[in-house]
Amino acid sequence: MACALHLFGASHLDRYSSIQEEIECRVTETDAEAICIEAPEERIQIKYWLLTLLRLPLVITGFAMIGFGQLALFALFARSVFPGEVRAAQEVHTDQGIPLHKVDPHFQRYFSAGGLWFIIVNWVILIGIAIVFSPIQVAVICILANIGFWFLRGIGQVSERIAVIIAVPACIIVYIALFQITSILLVFVVFFTGIATLVIAAKLTGAERTDEMISKTKTSMVENEYKNVLYVTGQGRISTLRDRITNLSDIEIGSVWLKDRFENGELEQPTPDK
Repeated sequence: MACALHLFGASHLDRYSSIQEEIECRVTETDAEAICIEAPEERIQIKYWLLTLLRLPLVITGFAMIGFGQLALFALFARSVFPGEVRAAQEVHTDQGIPLHKVDPHFQRYFSAGGLWFIIVNWVILIGIAIVFSPIQVAVICILANIGFWFLRGIGQVSERIAVIIAVPACIIVYIALFQITSILLVFVVFFTGIATLVIAAKLTGAERTDEMISKTKTSMVENEYKNVLYVTGQGRISTLRDRITNLSDIEIGSVWLKDRFENGELEQPTPDK
């Protein structure tokens, strides 16, 4: 008999306490023996980040610039420096003692995309922007964006409560500083080209990442002999996961629960025997 994977999709920006209540209910209703979340087991190290910055400056800077803004949005809406559903699952794990498995590959999956040609494209675009605008100002944006992102991440690892309090003002201060030191136009150019290269990196690795997460989930289910597992993810990932899992013979979709931001969740696909 195939193991049942119950999908739980929620908005990253929903308040984690609201998501937590529904995860607790789903754990009970599905008889889930464990929770899987899309988060990496290992934290990315600064040393690796700096080395990758030299290889893929636009990808890393784009990651930092959008990541800094995301941390502020998470703090404002989810009341955490993590996506709402990730923080909620961690709370359920702490409160109930239910096993929690982090199945997302390391962040290096994004940073190893494309090979040599992608490294060349990154540097060609960055040099082109520097020639059109100013090499010093481009360097300032890359340095300040990465420092700001890592500063807030570091605070979050020491005290999430403090990070939640300072995230929004810190984000505003950093971007105002970038606008003042360089120019609004240049900041937006670096921001959007950085995001574009990051999106390309994510697209290049998307299928591989999904397959690896499903593989890690299957491994945890087999090794621990789980019959029912609750898989908590962002709402936008549900359709991709459902399509992938449908083609598997040893895992079946037990149920699909979707929760919109500020709204109660709904059972989109009930368990087969109900």
